[in-house]
Amino acid sequence: IVEPGKRVAVIGGKLIGSEVAEYISDREKEVILIEETGALCGDAGNRVKLLLTERLGNYPNLEIKLKTNVEKINDRSIVIQKEGKIEEVEGVNMVVLAMGAKANNMLADELKRESKVSDIYTVGDCVIPRKMTDAIYEGFIIANKI
Repeated sequence: IVEPGKRVAVIGGKLIGSEVAEYISDREKEVILIEETGALCGDAGNRVKLLLTERLGNYPNLEIKLKTNVEKINDRSIVIQKEGKIEEVEGVNMVVLAMGAKANNMLADELKRESKVSDIYTVGDCVIPRKMTDAIYEGFIIANKI
């Protein structure tokens, strides 16, 4: 377990980034949550989004910066840009990247090339990054097929 720093920048304000910001804020650390779009939790369902954004608004130690891009990460600061204005945020001693995921199907591709297995099925994030429930559902479908 990594203990959060005193002042943490969380880059990415979708569901995961927002939950991470809440988790760190609960530990009474200063948090700056940076999201390049104009909305938090853009990938969450309406109810989850409503409840989480409401909770985030109750943390005095959490600063939310929407429509903001990170230009540079330094040893003790980050440089951000919003609407053409550049700002250096000092005193940042930890950065959490929650900027998305990328599919990785290298193992399936390698197994297919070697042809040692007759049927190979791919599910979950190796197909396309999504939610855990999607992977569980795909696994269920494939298991019934087998």
